[in-house]
Amino acid sequence: MNRRDKKLNQLWVELEWRRCATDEEYFINKYVWVPSEADPRGRTHFELFDYQQELLNLTKTNRFVIALKARQIGFTTLAMAHGLWLALFKPGAKILVVSKNQESSNKNLAQARMAYQFLPAWMKERGPRLDSDSGKGMSFVFNDGMISEMKAAASTAGVFAGETASLVIWDEAGLVEPPSMQEDVLRTLLPTTDAGGSFWIISTSRGAYNRFAKTYRASKRGQSQFVPFFRPWMVSPFMRCSKDCGWCGGQEGIKTPGVTRYDTKEREFADEPWRF
Repeated sequence: MNRRDKKLNQLWVELEWRRCATDEEYFINKYVWVPSEADPRGRTHFELFDYQQELLNLTKTNRFVIALKARQIGFTTLAMAHGLWLALFKPGAKILVVSKNQESSNKNLAQARMAYQFLPAWMKERGPRLDSDSGKGMSFVFNDGMISEMKAAASTAGVFAGETASLVIWDEAGLVEPPSMQEDVLRTLLPTTDAGGSFWIISTSRGAYNRFAKTYRASKRGQSQFVPFFRPWMVSPFMRCSKDCGWCGGQEGIKTPGVTRYDTKEREFADEPWRF
């Protein structure tokens, strides 16, 4: 590469870095990879669905958001991508990821780790240096010495007590067992945001009387600092049947475009609708 081309490349890198720093959606859609069973490489580019974009927009204008969701619609994946974006582009950011148990904590951190692993080389060179990477989290060091951290842990009574967070992500809060533990976790995590941090609570439902359910209902009534967000199973494109989806068992009349996996799942529980 001659001197002129090298200079042009350096200019492009700087412009692209600055665009990613100011346009999170651009960064996610163009540079973040997520696991994919359908792709032979085992990964695919993260393409934000409409409802993921809605949630991301909501968090930009509200520090406290509680999201009730169905399974497999990508809210946790979005949260991990957002956390990585903060760590790379906001010097000094501290992202605390709390999961229902240690296995889920490891899995969530692995999503962020994978997204970083497949970033282009120029972005890793231009951005902060990955200083440490362990089962507890990742830390990034900027040229001026500032450090951004992404930490992950299971839901315990004293989880991240004494920390000051830029963002707390409490994933599958409603599935934390025993349900009484949810009270302790929330009580511990809320003070970590007192300096201006944000708090995302994301979960599927697990009963109507645990702390997650109560907080969500309070947010719906306008009696909580959390803003509610809800999307059901059928919003996901992955829940819509195609002729080769395999969900309908080859039954004629069921494999119809527009019929959803939600519909076929409902049929499976026709004799036990309360379980559905």
